[in-house]
Amino acid sequence: MTLEKATNEITIFLDKWLEEHNFDLTTRFELEFGFYRDINIIAYSLLTTERTDRLFTEYANSLGHTYNVGIFILSFLHEVGHYMTDDEVSDEEYNFCELCKNMMNNRCPDGNFSDTDIKYYFNLPIERRATQWAVDYINGHLYEVLKIRNFVKNIVDNITVV
Repeated sequence: MTLEKATNEITIFLDKWLEEHNFDLTTRFELEFGFYRDINIIAYSLLTTERTDRLFTEYANSLGHTYNVGIFILSFLHEVGHYMTDDEVSDEEYNFCELCKNMMNNRCPDGNFSDTDIKYYFNLPIERRATQWAVDYINGHLYEVLKIRNFVKNIVDNITVV
C-alpha cells in the first residue's frame, strides 16, 4: 500500500471515529501532530522521533498513563485533549503558552532541543492539560483506544516502501 493510500484510509477512519464519538473535529496528515484551534483540525503524523517520543511517554506515565497504546494514540488523543480542554484556556494563558513555544523555537531554530526544553514544553499549562485529558481518556476507554491503535498499526505495517 502506498503512503498516500495509507494516510487516506487513516484519515477516513479517524474522522469517522471522531464523528461517532461526538468530537467536532477532522484530521489531516502532516509531518507533525498538532491542533488547529480556529478550525478544529487535528494534524497527525506517522513519523517517530525516538527521544521525544520516549520523553512524552515518560511524561504521560507521570500523569497516570498505564497502558502501552503506542505513541501515535497518545499523541492523537493529546491533540483531541487540546480540543476538549480549550474552553478551560483563557486568551491570556493561550497567548503565554504560544509565546513560550515561539521563544523556544527562536532559541533553537534547528529543533535540536535539550531534554529539559522538551520537558518544559510538556509542562506548559495547555500542553499538560491536553496530555492529562488523553491519559484519562485512555484509562477510561481502553477498548475504543485499542480499536484505533490496531487499525492504524495494520495500515502502517502494510505501507510499501520502494
